[in-house]
Amino acid sequence: MRLITARQAWHDSQYESRGSITAATMDHAKIETKRAAAKRKTIEAVFAAVGDEEESRVKVVAQRMEVQETRRSARDNSSSRCAHMMTMGRIQHAIASLNKPLQHFGHYLYSPLANARDQDVARTLVWFGWEKPAGLTKVKESRAYCLVLPALISYQGFVTGGRDEWTPGRIAEFVADWYGEKISVSQWARDWAPIWESLQRTIGEMDRKALEPVERIMDEEHWAA
Repeated sequence: MRLITARQAWHDSQYESRGSITAATMDHAKIETKRAAAKRKTIEAVFAAVGDEEESRVKVVAQRMEVQETRRSARDNSSSRCAHMMTMGRIQHAIASLNKPLQHFGHYLYSPLANARDQDVARTLVWFGWEKPAGLTKVKESRAYCLVLPALISYQGFVTGGRDEWTPGRIAEFVADWYGEKISVSQWARDWAPIWESLQRTIGEMDRKALEPVERIMDEEHWAA
């Protein structure tokens, strides 16, 4: 497996179950044991002697040489698969080292198996981790909460290569559809842009924390390659 980014590694690792990874690790150990034995094994190759003048009378004179047995077969593919699975296991273990809310946060952003619980926990984590500006009224605070989910969706699209642009109009429409709250587009720059940008920074900081253990594994894999 070629690891390009920590985000891609997080995404790809979620396709493999722990049971599959354990089985692959055992298979890898068996393959390496067989390979070690194969390196110590030699076979004998026999070649008939060639000589135009002696061909009629020398029938069985032979040359002998030792060759190391090498085989390229499905075993090589199996070994590659095992190595891939072991890497996936290391990444899964790195993700599991995070606290649970941060795991859900990362799964929401990157896992192909993300679910509603991942979304709910990610939204809650961002809301309580966001440093709210002083003087925020109750009404504005309730509407600011409505910006958390579109901020997460916008951030996810940005870091995973999405091209959808979250304009103030689109954000206001999303908030109205999901929450029935009104965000004034005409006053966006004054009332909501600072909150939106602050939420995006909070999400970015949490993203970096979530990816740290995965990036460490990637660094180790690159050095070992």
